[in-house]
Amino acid sequence: IFKKELGRTIYAEIQNQRLSKACSLLNESDHKLESIATESGFCNASYLLNIFKRHYGMTPNKWRKTLNAKRKT
Repeated sequence: IFKKELGRTIYAEIQNQRLSKACSLLNESDHKLESIATESGFCNASYLLNIFKRHYGMTPNKWRKTLNAKRKT
């Protein structure tokens, strides 16, 4: 029913929520990736790195550097 109504699986929605939390933590803190992975519900930093890169096309560190560069301009 979930997939029929929203066009994605429950797993995909949970993963999107976790990625959203990870992005917020990357934006708002200077925590290490392992801490961000744990706080956003991923089992470890390596798994977060793989999923993040697949979803956003860049690593979490590059994401953070891009955000910091935008803030400075």
